[in-house]
Amino acid sequence: MVGFVGVGISGGRCRLQRQDRTALCASNEAIFSEYLEIVANLKAPKYLRSLLDVLEAKGEKIGDPSKRAGLHPFLIPISSDEEGTTGFLRWPTPPPDMEVPIVRNAKGEMGLTLLSTGAENFIKRHMAELDSAAKPADVSVPEELQIGEGEVESLGFGLERYIILKIGPFPDIYEGLTRFHEIKGDTQSALVCAERSGVAFPGWARGHCFHSRLLQRFNRNSEARDAARYALQLPLWTLGDNLQEMGQIAGYQDETSLRKIFKRLAEDMRENEIKDGKPKEQVALDRAAYLMDYTYAAGGSWDEIKDELAALYNEGMVTDSASFLKS
Repeated sequence: MVGFVGVGISGGRCRLQRQDRTALCASNEAIFSEYLEIVANLKAPKYLRSLLDVLEAKGEKIGDPSKRAGLHPFLIPISSDEEGTTGFLRWPTPPPDMEVPIVRNAKGEMGLTLLSTGAENFIKRHMAELDSAAKPADVSVPEELQIGEGEVESLGFGLERYIILKIGPFPDIYEGLTRFHEIKGDTQSALVCAERSGVAFPGWARGHCFHSRLLQRFNRNSEARDAARYALQLPLWTLGDNLQEMGQIAGYQDETSLRKIFKRLAEDMRENEIKDGKPKEQVALDRAAYLMDYTYAAGGSWDEIKDELAALYNEGMVTDSASFLKS
């Protein structure tokens, strides 16, 4: 981590003289850009500078991207406050051209919450929220990210619908719209919104958990069970819900039996699958995912499994992820 530990990261909002503030903010941008591209092997977001400014405007302190001890193995910390850490998620095997998601790690929690599918949408949402509240912009952003004064109100959608229609999908926005329809008694619209909250974010279980609970409230128990089971097939650290309760909805007897299942999956060398022709590289990647699931289910330590994870990703020929875990 030479060149990244303790190098010039701002501990708070850049409230300096204009020239010094510009230099310091530019320094933060350069540090994060270099870390993302060299250490994480990721393309830095186009609007990285604006993202850092928005997070500072929200009251978070910009940190050091290399200080990852105790955090989720694939979380790159950007900023933090008393409640937790905001960061980039470095998916171990991301689809081509995927934006780097913005996520949140609540203090004391092992799981991550998806805030935005990328930096651009995160910034645009912030600007829309300011406009909706008739507040002046608290950061300077490029013209293409700006929201015209009064634009949110003038379109007559309301803030949540404006964000979904004009900016992009966000998990909490879909959940808010679902609750709105549920309170109104519009069951069909609520179910449609909840289902979309699951399919809009591939790889994330939270939307499926949310959908499952809604189905349960509507006494559609078999569908609720199926949604919960699907959620439990996705990375457990993306649940955003209580694992034991999801297990019960899915039909598991108790948390112990569920934990035993994930323990068995994590410890299985899967030699029969290799004999049956499954590529050993894919088997290694499956084992890495199960190891993370079991660590989450057992309330273990992310730091303690990093070496084993790195070895599995090396076996799976995903060497950039292995190198990142070792960094």
